[in-house]
Amino acid sequence: MRELCPLHDMILYELTKLVYTEAGNVTTNIPGRDILTEAVIMILAGYGEEYWPNDKRALESKGLLEHIDVLVDKLKYTKVIREFNEIREKCLFLVSDVKKDIMKILHSQKLPGKCNLY
Repeated sequence: MRELCPLHDMILYELTKLVYTEAGNVTTNIPGRDILTEAVIMILAGYGEEYWPNDKRALESKGLLEHIDVLVDKLKYTKVIREFNEIREKCLFLVSDVKKDIMKILHSQKLPGKCNLY
């Protein structure tokens, strides 16, 4: 995690710059451009629309919702996206592994006081 997290942050920064630049070709309206950037990054990271309902409503009201698919299709095969998703998957695997270990320890020990685990 010490190696992957800084690398993840660096790649996410590069990805954000790339998507923000591409969103600037669609709109120069700063709130709309920011929200469009966020929505595109969420989709590229594998999150569906249910994770950004407020952004979806804001994009609909600004008439920018139809540009999401165009930007995603344009960017989804770039090197930055590939690197970002590879690092993200490695990080998620490590986090889930650590979470399993912590839960195993918690369930094997009697915790002092009131504990909802039992």
